[in-house]
Amino acid sequence: APGSFPVIGRETVLDAIVAAGGLTKQAAEKDIVLSRPSPPDGCRTVLPVCWPQIVQLGDTTTNYQIRPGDRIYVPSEGSTSIRGILCRKQPECGPCTTPQFPCPREGCAK
Repeated sequence: APGSFPVIGRETVLDAIVAAGGLTKQAAEKDIVLSRPSPPDGCRTVLPVCWPQIVQLGDTTTNYQIRPGDRIYVPSEGSTSIRGILCRKQPECGPCTTPQFPCPREGCAK
């Protein structure tokens, strides 16, 4: 269920998705991203979430700790991928030092 949830301490992406009721059968597990707030003139910070690796393999590489203001986007299968909207660098953006796509884990991204 979409919504806003309080960040108490060390919650991760997995914790946040579970708190929201988990993923639906229509969720595009390989297209989940975490969008982190950035200054208006800064680089967008969009982090890939490799859901299958987190829940099936116990790989915590992309099970990021949630910070205030973070948003997790879980698209539906067949919907337009958010990657093209959120994940490109701003034209005026200098070299970004934060993780951007592609996913750091082999086989995560479609």
